[in-house]
Amino acid sequence: MASRKYMSSRYATREWEDETWSGDPQAVWIGGLEYYSRTYRCRVPKGLLEKARTGKKPEDRYNLENWIEAHQEDDIWL
Repeated sequence: MASRKYMSSRYATREWEDETWSGDPQAVWIGGLEYYSRTYRCRVPKGLLEKARTGKKPEDRYNLENWIEAHQEDDIWL
């Protein structure tokens, strides 16, 4: 569970599906497409999430992805 800091109202939940490997305990087999998938959830700053959703520039989305990458060792994951 995300730390108390990231559960504050300044943060929102970001959720997405991505391919993973069979050894991942949260993996789900996607039959027909022949791959394993996993749902990822983490808490991110609301402003970055909103900008990534509505922004017109590619860097709007990259800023959010970069923030998640930079904080992946923090307790942001749900």
